[in-house]
Amino acid sequence: VDADFITSCGLTASDFTVITSAPGDLGEFPDGIFRLPPGATILTYQALDGSTIKNEYHYMSTVPTYAMGAGDSFNPFNYMYPAELCYFGNSPIRVSNDTHEVTDYPDGASNWDDDDEWKANVHNNSVAWTKNGHVLSSTRSVAMQDNINYGTALLQTTIKYGDGVTLLNDNNKGLHPDEEPNTITVGDGSILELTGILVGGQAQEVGWNYLPVGENPFTTMIYDDQLPSSVIPTPNGKANYTLVWDNWNESKKDAKQNVVYVALQFKNKSGKDFWGQNNIIRNDATFYIIGTLDPDAKPSTYTSTDAAFAADKSAGVVWPTKYALPPYDTDGSGVKERRVFIQDYKTTANFVIGENSLKYALVSVPDLRSSQITLGLSVDLSWSAGLTFDNVVIGGE
Repeated sequence: VDADFITSCGLTASDFTVITSAPGDLGEFPDGIFRLPPGATILTYQALDGSTIKNEYHYMSTVPTYAMGAGDSFNPFNYMYPAELCYFGNSPIRVSNDTHEVTDYPDGASNWDDDDEWKANVHNNSVAWTKNGHVLSSTRSVAMQDNINYGTALLQTTIKYGDGVTLLNDNNKGLHPDEEPNTITVGDGSILELTGILVGGQAQEVGWNYLPVGENPFTTMIYDDQLPSSVIPTPNGKANYTLVWDNWNESKKDAKQNVVYVALQFKNKSGKDFWGQNNIIRNDATFYIIGTLDPDAKPSTYTSTDAAFAADKSAGVVWPTKYALPPYDTDGSGVKERRVFIQDYKTTANFVIGENSLKYALVSVPDLRSSQITLGLSVDLSWSAGLTFDNVVIGGE
């Protein structure tokens, strides 16, 4: 980089070393280098905040955003990778005065929960295990009484075109009232490609129980661009899975939990430009459309009224009976209040592209806001069924 250029920008050579050492083509900034979604950064020409020098080009630290429910702007540093696969256990214990080998323990999650499997003379046990026990000087073996479960939540995503939808209308008439909408014909499924998923309202940090911590924890956004398929509709067996954090909001206990906004990232492969919510979406360009996951939206499998479902905060989720799920009530039991994402649960979101979804397309990324003791553990590797959001029309009707 030219030395005079560096000086005029108020930078040093080391600043450029960091940028140029990043892998990727600068023409693919920011996604090809920093794995940020296209449209996550905006170049502006103005004086830097607090600066008295003349205007200059720089990237905005707070990008204006739309419709994701976390404010009017978003800092690009608040994007996150999907959550790590984590495990959580908080359990009473079984104890034994015998020393046990690995083969002495029940095998499998269901057997681990079965009290009969812990009786004397089962699995070569000469002495029955004591349930809800505690460690004494005579204790030689300890086992967690409950299975360990996932500490993360899981989002399963699919996308399709609406039933009977053959034409997609753009926003030409909304931006140019004297003209009619342009249309794109729904053909062989190649007119749009799904290239990423953004999940808003996630926590930057979680506590020991994998619940959000902090005064205002729901300020980050997960970006998942590792999809098994970009084809629309989602092929059988190709649903996308994104690990997320439980989004329990303690301040909304006994009330409606947070609505979660999800932005689907598409590439325009229609062969033509179209008008989105604010501007034109060029052919082969990346754009975003938002879907809403409302914890009080009644699932299709629930037979009561919408009002009854909204009033019963435990409805719609099959809650565990063998262990208490965080958060805990004052008596140590789990609080059975649904939210969009629950640790150890899979949330299913089946999105639909409606005939008017393209009207809400956005170019920039929206803001989605003792060493003698043996220890026995068992992990339940099945995801419990959480809320299902079926036929979620993205953008609007």
